Amino acid sequence: MGAGFLATQLDKLMLRGKMSPADTDINDLPERTGAEIAAELGGRMLLRYVEHPDEVGRTHPTFVCPTPYSMDEVYQWLALPKPLSVRRWVVVLDPTGIDYVKGPKECSLGGGIEYLLPNGYESGAIASPGWAVEVR
Repeated sequence: MGAGFLATQLDKLMLRGKMSPADTDINDLPERTGAEIAAELGGRMLLRYVEHPDEVGRTHPTFVCPTPYSMDEVYQWLALPKPLSVRRWVVVLDPTGIDYVKGPKECSLGGGIEYLLPNGYESGAIASPGWAVEVR
């Protein structure tokens, strides 16, 4: 059993009864505030795995997850586009700095957990140190 498997299973236990199944259309989930998501996660952060460390915000729909993964595990658990791209960086986001969030739901064809930020996120939502950090 790898650490990613264990982390995913613990997150699923934490979110038991709150997570929608993988076949749920993310657009059908109700929007909730970032503060509600922060409470749901017990103060934990949301993670966005990226190809380049210079991402400082997004204005369009963005998928994130609560589970930490190594660079090798990201594609196993999250159904990320561009599977040949290496996601060596993670942007750590404070949900309280995000206006609206949809989810959680199980990732289709991944098995991890995903949330959707319908409006993306602003740079002010990036947790300390304020930029993407490398994952291995």
